[in-house]
Amino acid sequence: MSTGNWIYVVPGDEVAILPHSDAPASKVIEIQRVTSAGPVLIQLMKGQRYHRIGGKSIDGDTFIVPVTKEHRAALKRDRK
Repeated sequence: MSTGNWIYVVPGDEVAILPHSDAPASKVIEIQRVTSAGPVLIQLMKGQRYHRIGGKSIDGDTFIVPVTKEHRAALKRDRK
């Protein structure tokens, strides 16, 4: 994912939180639900806010992308 990508999500969708913009699905930190998605910012269930363009956190160095089955599989592997 490049930093210029628009993050297409609506409230209720899930996103994967990644450590950097080019991280593979296997590096997923966690999956969270979107609570608010405006034209500029996206807010998650735990209160974190991300830029809609690029998906970068406004408070840290993590990024979000719409969740995929690969993200879910990576979290399941990590829990074993």
